[in-house]
Amino acid sequence: MKKKISVSGMHCANCALNIEKTLKRDKRIKDATVNFSTNTASVDYDEKSVGIEEIIRKIADIGYSAAEVTKGDDVEKREREKELNHAKKMTLISFVFAVPVFVFTVGYLSYSDRLMDIVGDRVVSDQVRYENRFDFHSDQVPHWRRNRL
Repeated sequence: MKKKISVSGMHCANCALNIEKTLKRDKRIKDATVNFSTNTASVDYDEKSVGIEEIIRKIADIGYSAAEVTKGDDVEKREREKELNHAKKMTLISFVFAVPVFVFTVGYLSYSDRLMDIVGDRVVSDQVRYENRFDFHSDQVPHWRRNRL
């Protein structure tokens, strides 16, 4: 009997290959193909020896969630809605963290000129003094500055 199973939790083609290999290892399953792009698995199995619940359990055991697809069930629509909700949530979280950074940056830039007027002269003068401290001989330095260099 051939059944279609909806699989979620796959992130790449290797995930689909992992599920496919796991299902094919079972001798009771005749054929299994997993499609990463549609998040579905087509499984051909012997219904007398294995049930669909056991196949779904095998998929769940390796870390993915699965459910049998019934007629009229729009798996792709459900997945799109789930992805859209996730994207909305991540956008909101990003916005919450981005606003304080933006406010801080604008505040810093608007006060940076005044800040450089206050702090910048001191930093520049210390840097120039430090860079020029080896440009003269110790006998040229006044006695009150010799110990500071």
